[in-house]
Amino acid sequence: MNEFLQKKLGEVLAFARLGSDTLDKGREGFVQIMQPQELDTLKERFNNLEQKVAGFAAQEDVTQKVEESASKTQEKVSSMRDTYIGDSWNESSEVLEWMGFYTGASLVHWYLVQGAAQQGASVTPSLNTLGDIASEAIALYGSLFSADEKFLQGIGAKAM
Repeated sequence: MNEFLQKKLGEVLAFARLGSDTLDKGREGFVQIMQPQELDTLKERFNNLEQKVAGFAAQEDVTQKVEESASKTQEKVSSMRDTYIGDSWNESSEVLEWMGFYTGASLVHWYLVQGAAQQGASVTPSLNTLGDIASEAIALYGSLFSADEKFLQGIGAKAM
């Protein structure tokens, strides 16, 4: 697996970890618009995605490089998130606005991974597995992005 894909795997690993962390930190804001069970299920899906990416990296013997990239990305993105949300973790509009940034960035990175996996699968058949993980992640983040839009429209309408 080339260095580009190792780095991108680290980035998407960080996004999965940040998704779970954001749900924990913003739980008070999220429960204003989502049921606690929905949050728990979403956190489980982020954790499952994290395990799949980490497992794939271990299978490919690239864990060190992937974890280095994940650590750097997690530090940068969590800093951006914490700066953006500030002390407003209990405000549903603020955590949802962040989730819009977050899901968009996650999708961009997963599409890069998917493209690399599809291109490289003819040479490295194990990349078919990564392509499947990417498809699952794209479906997850895509559904989150759509859900955020509906929630935000509702919040905006109530503000008028």
